[in-house]
Amino acid sequence: MTCFGCLIVPLRVYEHCKKTIDRTFFGEHGLPLMGGGDWNDGMNGVGIQGKGESVWLAWFLYTVLSDFIPLCDLEGDKAYGQELEQKRETLGQSIEEYAWDGEWYLRAFYDDGSKLGSKENDECRIDSISQSWSVISKGAQEERAKTAMQSAWRYLVREEDALSLLLAPPFHKTSKNPGYIKNYIPGIRENGGQYTHAAVWLAIAAAMQHDYDMAQTLFTILNPIYITQKKKDALRYEKEPYVMTADISLSPPYTGRGGWSWYTGSAGWMYQGLLNWFLGIRKEGNELVIDPATPADFGDFSIEYKYGSSHYEIRVESRSKGRLTTEMIALDGRSIQGNRVLLADDGETHHIVI
Repeated sequence: MTCFGCLIVPLRVYEHCKKTIDRTFFGEHGLPLMGGGDWNDGMNGVGIQGKGESVWLAWFLYTVLSDFIPLCDLEGDKAYGQELEQKRETLGQSIEEYAWDGEWYLRAFYDDGSKLGSKENDECRIDSISQSWSVISKGAQEERAKTAMQSAWRYLVREEDALSLLLAPPFHKTSKNPGYIKNYIPGIRENGGQYTHAAVWLAIAAAMQHDYDMAQTLFTILNPIYITQKKKDALRYEKEPYVMTADISLSPPYTGRGGWSWYTGSAGWMYQGLLNWFLGIRKEGNELVIDPATPADFGDFSIEYKYGSSHYEIRVESRSKGRLTTEMIALDGRSIQGNRVLLADDGETHHIVI
């Protein structure tokens, strides 16, 4: 709220959003300042002096701008929308110019300008979220995004241990001070273990790239039912086998041990990832998008979806025959080009076949 004498004027949500966007400041590489931490608050030392920059936050801001620009048009605020378009374009150019490390994207720049998440580093050479958000943001060059995801798979995913790591190698002896993340034992929690929230992002990014096998593998190893199938695995995991944990340890003798359980952040992202991106059912505006990322051997599946008073019965068929892209939809017996259905709140039951 804004106070003028005794008059209190509430700001609209739209104006709050604008103020938040305008509150973002940038460093010498044109990337957002990291301050006392970004998504990973354990990296609270990287930019504490006000000069360090976050590559992940750059991808996140790119996403925010992409989502907010259409709202500017709806609000009749076209001049501000054009301003954000220019800001987004400049941001994208800065990321590609300064944050690409040859095989993956950097994680950040320290206050002194040195790199974090680079092949030049002995510890934290690669970080998961800079790679996943290069895809989720839709801001990276296509070939670079593919290479970044392949690097994340190569260096961060350990199928034999059913782990999708946040970063590697863990912080241990580096003279740099990334923050309190370094206080954790190497391979525990954010310091090189699996941080499930971020691991789901990597799985979502694989699905968005239509890398069907990678997506299925990543979502499978995140499933607590899968990783506790055998008694020895359940004893190793130590947590309830039917809920998501915040983290899973890497370092022996704790390899595979779950951390905080009943973690709603991880569970919420897992639900979104599986439904919206792996099964590929998501609502955009008044349309239902059906764009599965399930591999051929996943088989047929069906979903029931309620929209207002209407009921939609959706069946995805014949992917085992190798048809893995949605080019046509049958809605109540008539064909529709593409993968979108205009939803109707008419109290009827509708049948969709892919």
